[in-house]
Amino acid sequence: MSMIARYKKKGGFLQLLNLIETCGPQKQDKFLKMIEEEDARWADAVRLKLLTMKRITSWDDNSVAELVVGLMDLTLATAIAGLDQSARDKIYKMMDHSRKRRIEDLIEEKKPNAAEISTAFMQIITETRKMITEGVLLIDKVDPDLIVSSEFEDSILNGMPIVKVSEEMGLKVTPPVDISAASNSGVATSSQKSEVEQLKKIVSQLTVENQKLKERVVVAENKLSQIKKIA
Repeated sequence: MSMIARYKKKGGFLQLLNLIETCGPQKQDKFLKMIEEEDARWADAVRLKLLTMKRITSWDDNSVAELVVGLMDLTLATAIAGLDQSARDKIYKMMDHSRKRRIEDLIEEKKPNAAEISTAFMQIITETRKMITEGVLLIDKVDPDLIVSSEFEDSILNGMPIVKVSEEMGLKVTPPVDISAASNSGVATSSQKSEVEQLKKIVSQLTVENQKLKERVVVAENKLSQIKKIA
């Protein structure tokens, strides 16, 4: 049965994203592989917009602090137990001495296992997604690539290229499926092939830039609409 067929509708991509974000790591990997087998572009899109603890702890200090202050001590302690030292240090910076001591004591006392850590991760990711949806976290300033605009959804449904996230959080382009006949033809010269490939790269880059600009316009329009309502 198709993994993504039921999500190929307006708002479906965000539903799929929320499903994958609230899965454990093994199930998440399984789902991503299934999606990639069906449509690599959808897999690229999910990876681009997927909230993870690694991504959250890479944000600026103010944004991380805004999240940390609202979390329960036990949830935070359990999650910290599963983070690397760099991420731990960053989160500890957001606490006063007494809370840091409580968190460290909880970690030592509870000694969370892998399942408990995974659950804590999912709780934090769910809370973070809620803060983004409600506008508490201004994601357009924190991590613009996480914005799921209607234009972005349309680009997935209409076969446009998707910006792909590498393991190092670098970006690269997944080109459209449609390939110039000249580049595949044995009649074309090597010079023509080279020129076609170069043009394809330029078109892909321009499409990605256009997609990003559209998403930013949507965010700006939403803010303007909110300001007008307040006024």
